[in-house]
Amino acid sequence: MESALILDGFIDLENKGVRVLQYIGDQDSSVMKTIIRHFEWGHKVAKIGCINHKIRNFTTYLLAWKKT
Repeated sequence: MESALILDGFIDLENKGVRVLQYIGDQDSSVMKTIIRHFEWGHKVAKIGCINHKIRNFTTYLLAWKKT
């Protein structure tokens, strides 16, 4: 679902003459796979990790470590 929405955005921008080479995403890799499959230049797209997800994951691991 999420990857389909992002792919629609990429297609819409491509039709308007804009090529997206970076996007901000979470740890979900299905979006990247979808982009690579759909566009011949998809392997050039870079995913920038969302800092909110990174902090939340770090906090989760830190709290789990504290319990042990």
